[in-house]
Amino acid sequence: MKRVDSEARRQIEVRRMWKGGPLRQISQKRPNAGWIAVDAGGYAGPYVCDKCQKPCQGVYKAEDGWQCGDCRKAVGVKVAA
Repeated sequence: MKRVDSEARRQIEVRRMWKGGPLRQISQKRPNAGWIAVDAGGYAGPYVCDKCQKPCQGVYKAEDGWQCGDCRKAVGVKVAA
């Protein structure tokens, strides 16, 4: 993942994208070129795992929320390559 400077990091919040949906980092200012503009305003960055709370490139729907690949592997669920 691309680096985000410390000032931009302070402006980042974690938001659920819709009821029951995945968590994602959101910022009103674009921290770096990897973030995409969203219709509601601002920019969306990496997804955030419900289990470990770490930013990740993608999440998978699980029985207890949205999990990154590492968390899914830890509980023995096979992840498609």
